[in-house]
Amino acid sequence: PDVEYSIQVVNAVGAVFQLFFVSIFVSALTPFICYKHPNGLGYSMVGDPAVLCGEDGIHAELVAVSLSAVAIVILPYLALIAFATVRYRSAMASSSRSYRHLRRFRFLFFRYNPECYWYGLVTLIRGTLICLLPVVARDIPSFQILGMAATLQCFTTFQLHTSPWRSVTANMTDAGVSLLLVFLLICVGMS
Repeated sequence: PDVEYSIQVVNAVGAVFQLFFVSIFVSALTPFICYKHPNGLGYSMVGDPAVLCGEDGIHAELVAVSLSAVAIVILPYLALIAFATVRYRSAMASSSRSYRHLRRFRFLFFRYNPECYWYGLVTLIRGTLICLLPVVARDIPSFQILGMAATLQCFTTFQLHTSPWRSVTANMTDAGVSLLLVFLLICVGMS
């Protein structure tokens, strides 16, 4: 009973984290997303313009909390997903472990074709790159838009090439939504 319970807990928690990964990561990175003042004298947080980036004690505390959240929540989750993905083949080779591994990480593997078991990790990498772009290129909105469009385009091309989803409809929907996001980014960039 205890083993079955732990399998269900890992699967449930993993599914919730996968669903909200981008939101959690963006929230953790909020103190790093700053904009330059129009007068050119410093930066403020986009989420709270009253907080001065790098000059305020409050900002230092927010950065510490942010780094703690990344270290305690985001990185361990990414490591767990990478570990589960790498262990997939060896777990499948052992009949006693394969059932538990598949059940424990069902949220990660069940949507994809068995030969594309690794695609759950790919989607998290895509989400991670999209979350990091506003932090890395904070003063260059055109690079943010181009970077996001290029990231989405590259992953969409890869997705269309591999067709990882179990159904053709899911593959086409994923590609269509990604292309609509690229179109939206272009429209925003032109305005």
